[in-house]
Amino acid sequence: MSETDVFGEDFYRELFQTMLEGFAFCQMIYQDDQPIDFVYLRVNPAFERLTGLKNVAGRKFSEILPGVKESNPELLKIYSQVALGGPPARFESFSESFGGWLSVVTYGHGRGYFVAVFENITERKKAEEMLNERLKEIEGFNRAAVGREIKMMALEEEINGLLKELGRPPKYSR
Repeated sequence: MSETDVFGEDFYRELFQTMLEGFAFCQMIYQDDQPIDFVYLRVNPAFERLTGLKNVAGRKFSEILPGVKESNPELLKIYSQVALGGPPARFESFSESFGGWLSVVTYGHGRGYFVAVFENITERKKAEEMLNERLKEIEGFNRAAVGREIKMMALEEEINGLLKELGRPPKYSR
């Protein structure tokens, strides 16, 4: 079997339908050379599963997710840059619309078009946040323990000094 047989249209159709990552093929909309919106031309089943958004093909981003352009203005900028021939980009973005984090890789596919491939990383972000909180807590305990140790050493020195004044041997040695 030749490579063209293995990597034929059926292979890519199956890949598109079964991949775990969300996939969107989009066209930017410009006004006076400024990106103002984009249209979802095609998405895969994982797109819908990961975002909860249904029937988006042929619809504008601003229609599907009102307010996102204002809350995440960097999205249009990044997508526009790659759609105009810029290098591929990787970024993470929080979406209020479905209350989760996405890790996105995007690249241009002809002038004015881009592809976004993403995965939902909300659980990873929650775990990172929990670990950071625990680290801060442990660092606080460590500072308290070190501070207590320094105070104990000073107290031992003071006791030894008083014992010396009384002519008695020191109680603590280091």
